[in-house]
Amino acid sequence: MSAITYTVDITWSDVEAIERFVGERIHLQVEQYPAESPEGRTARALGALVSDSVLDASLALEVDEPAITDDKLQLQHQLKEAWRRLVMASRCWQTDRGYQNDRWRTVTHTDATYERALR
Repeated sequence: MSAITYTVDITWSDVEAIERFVGERIHLQVEQYPAESPEGRTARALGALVSDSVLDASLALEVDEPAITDDKLQLQHQLKEAWRRLVMASRCWQTDRGYQNDRWRTVTHTDATYERALR
């Protein structure tokens, strides 16, 4: 797969993959540390952040609206922000096997047309 450059490049498969990758690491922390320990609380907090971000991304991705409207732009912004949170949550494991450096990176622009318009 090619690198993610724009919001329009983000797919449901990308969201699922990063959720699974981070989720496996969170699960290890939850199993290893008591729920009320600092590590257990941190793992649960990160898990909640990831779940919320996946929900936001999925809601944005399920709408297939070909025309550029205010609603579509808002959904693309929602997807970009959800994706940013997922990438940031995964970054501390970027040297781990399975981390997808070429795909799991933040994006600035919706697409190439939008990027050119801002120049």
